[in-house]
Amino acid sequence: MTGKLRGRPLAADASAKSASPGEPAFVACPGGAPVYYGFQVLDDVVVEGFTFGKITDFDAEPCDMGDAFVIAPDGSRAGLVWEVGEKSYFQQVRPFESERWGV
Repeated sequence: MTGKLRGRPLAADASAKSASPGEPAFVACPGGAPVYYGFQVLDDVVVEGFTFGKITDFDAEPCDMGDAFVIAPDGSRAGLVWEVGEKSYFQQVRPFESERWGV
């Protein structure tokens, strides 16, 4: 392999508190933190009480796929895997779990 593999930029929440010095909050979540803690919640992107959060930082560089999450009005969360393409579709990646209602 000649090139170095590089992942997509992460949308870390700079205000999130880490449980371990030197590690980002999304890696070292404090006890009781909700799933996706440490990633940016876009409080200005709310539709019918559902708030959007981003994991892949699509503002930092153009992306045609990535990860995000949604927070329901009751505070429960679900993961989203998205991609830009010709056809629209929805597909389950992971089923309901105790800490989130699927991906």
